[in-house]
Amino acid sequence: MIHVVQGRAIAKQIEQQLIYLAGSSTWKWNAREVGENRFVMRFPNAKMIMDWGHIKAFAMNDVDAFLKVEQWSPKLGAKGMLQQAWFGVKDIP
Repeated sequence: MIHVVQGRAIAKQIEQQLIYLAGSSTWKWNAREVGENRFVMRFPNAKMIMDWGHIKAFAMNDVDAFLKVEQWSPKLGAKGMLQQAWFGVKDIP
């Protein structure tokens, strides 16, 4: 989870900031907004999330905003229950 703790930023600006900080040669950064000032983003490994999670907040270069990286937790709230269904398909040509 990425939380904009001060200011305002959009997903593309957050992606660009992380490309600037960590590079883009080995990972495709993709942020998706899930709430007001909250974004979901996958990281290359858990260690990076833990390392960046210790930073109180870091400033963005191009926008007047501060970001906080948080590890995802069920306490952050789910939008709904995951639905799962199984079905079979017969006679596929």
